[in-house]
Amino acid sequence: MQLNELWNPPIRSDKNKDPIVSFINCVHKIQLNFPEITDTFGRRVLFHFSQLLSDERTLALEILAGRADQLENLFQSLQGLNFLGCLKHK
Repeated sequence: MQLNELWNPPIRSDKNKDPIVSFINCVHKIQLNFPEITDTFGRRVLFHFSQLLSDERTLALEILAGRADQLENLFQSLQGLNFLGCLKHK
């Protein structure tokens, strides 16, 4: 399965599997060995950050932390997503 298929999955009747969570998990596992993938999918991860729950947010932050020096305006983007407010809430 390719990353683009995870990003734009076909509509399924199975409501238990969230395609965004699958996408985050897949990018995280790839990012562990190839951090350059964050350059391509980092903005998409940021876009969906506020929709993620606790474990998926941790994975998203690990993805972004792997290439934080390469992503432009990362801190401002996280501030725009109310990042500090997200950290205060469990």
